[in-house]
Amino acid sequence: MARIKDKRKEKVCVDHEDEDKILFSFRYMTSKKEYSFDYFKKNKGEKIAVYEAFYEKMKKLSDLTMQECIERGKISGCEAIPFASFSEGFKSILNEIEIVSNDSQLAVFRFYKNDYRLVCKRGITNKNVLYVIGYDFNYTAYGH
Repeated sequence: MARIKDKRKEKVCVDHEDEDKILFSFRYMTSKKEYSFDYFKKNKGEKIAVYEAFYEKMKKLSDLTMQECIERGKISGCEAIPFASFSEGFKSILNEIEIVSNDSQLAVFRFYKNDYRLVCKRGITNKNVLYVIGYDFNYTAYGH
C-alpha cells in the first residue's frame, strides 16, 4: 500500500495573548568586562547568585507586556533613561549599535535585590523585543 504525502502547509496556531509579551534578544550585548557578567570573574559565588536572580527576572518579565512594565514603575518594572543620561563609557557601547540614536530611550530593569541594572533597547519594528545591551553592576552606566 502506497503512502500519499499531504503537501499542504501546516497551520500554526498563535496565542494572541502572548504576542505582545516581552521577548529578549542578546544580539547587541556588550562584551566589555565592566558591563557584562565578566565583571564577576574574581567572585564566582556572587556571579552564580546574580545569574540566578537575572534568570528569575527574565522569566517574570517574559510574562508581561512593555506597557505592564512601565506601569509597574522602576522598582518592579522598568524605567526609561534617555541616551544623554548615560556615561561616556556606556555611550561608546551605545554608539556602536545601529538601533540606538542620540534621541533613544533605553529601558532599565532592576534585579538582584534591586542592586543591579539590566539595560535594554526596545525594538524598532517589534516593540515587544528588548535587546539586551549590558548590565550596570557598579553604577557607572548612568547617573543614579
